[in-house]
Amino acid sequence: EGWADKFMQGKPPAVLANYLFTNTVIVSYQLYSQHIHSMELDGKLGSEFPPSFSKLLGTSSVLTLPGGKGHQHHKRLRTKLLHSLAPKPCLEVLPEMSLEVRKMLDKLAEESARNGFASFDASGSHLAAKVSTLQITAGLSQDLQARIEDLVDTIVSGVVAAPVNLGHFSAFGRALAARRELQGIVTQLLKRPILDKRNILADLAKVTEGGEAFTTEEILDTIITLLLAGKLTTSDALPNLFVNLSQ
Repeated sequence: EGWADKFMQGKPPAVLANYLFTNTVIVSYQLYSQHIHSMELDGKLGSEFPPSFSKLLGTSSVLTLPGGKGHQHHKRLRTKLLHSLAPKPCLEVLPEMSLEVRKMLDKLAEESARNGFASFDASGSHLAAKVSTLQITAGLSQDLQARIEDLVDTIVSGVVAAPVNLGHFSAFGRALAARRELQGIVTQLLKRPILDKRNILADLAKVTEGGEAFTTEEILDTIITLLLAGKLTTSDALPNLFVNLSQ
């Protein structure tokens, strides 16, 4: 969003550009809120992503599925997902979040004392990866948690890379391999129920008051979407958050 705001400065409300190797029309927020948002809610317009997105995020991702009126698949997934991510289960991982934030701040303080400065980018990205996976990796071993975080990083790299599959010789190919490995991990986790109540996998896999059980494919696509969106949005928001808190 920050990149789009800077890109649109001094330009007309709609600009044709090439974004993520796809011809894209970038519009101002004012134009979007006045003319496009209501059409999305009515189901008349839907998001269109490059084919590479569907290969990495999956065909059942709430990010790429059309939403609004008349799109029941998106509505069913969104309703159950919001139930699983209600305030109460989110607050249950707050102590772990606080601990990760403290670790990062202590590390930055040590680097500042040693070098006279500290770079936030790497630390912020690592923190975003940790906190965005807490409700998915709760109850898992540290090694498996670390592996899932590595796989998500690989998938993120593939999302913004040229959609060329050269296996392990290209970022997109490595991302596809990471998705397949993550699929295997999720499948095994579903076969062995996770007792930690903070983990949302079990909730997504069963019928609850939030809705019907997700299929294995829907769970995988949802988990990848949550991990990807959580990491990117959190890492983008953290610098402004800490600057404002310091003031």
